[in-house]
Amino acid sequence: MNNTLPSPQSQQFEILTKCVSQQQAPGTKIPQINLQKTISATDKLKNAIADHKIDLIIAQEPYVYNETIAGTPQRWVKWSSKNKKAVILAPINLPPVVLTPKENAITIKINLNKKPCTIVSAYSSPLEDVENTLQDIQDYINEKFTTRTKL
Repeated sequence: MNNTLPSPQSQQFEILTKCVSQQQAPGTKIPQINLQKTISATDKLKNAIADHKIDLIIAQEPYVYNETIAGTPQRWVKWSSKNKKAVILAPINLPPVVLTPKENAITIKINLNKKPCTIVSAYSSPLEDVENTLQDIQDYINEKFTTRTKL
């Protein structure tokens, strides 16, 4: 009999899986998850992508190896904050407009279900002042989107 408690990342993954699998209407599936810098959580996420047909992922604390975000699906692209603690993952066929990465956040603009959508991934360490991350997000809100594009 095993009396060990599940790790926080396995609990988070189970919640993610339940949330995705209980979705009733066919819609865009965009889970948010903290990968806690581990390859095991990243591997489980890759399985969830295939099993649940996930469209896009907002993640924090991805696994980084040799200063590169690693372990993500091969046919997916990744956009990250400057500090690589906030990331957005999407299939290679999803054509976004990527806004300038900030220290603690990254934003993309994409078309979802024929509607323009802005996706933000941000990370604030519990050991640091949240103001820096909030400022990054505020900068995106205030940023004039001047690139000519049809969303």
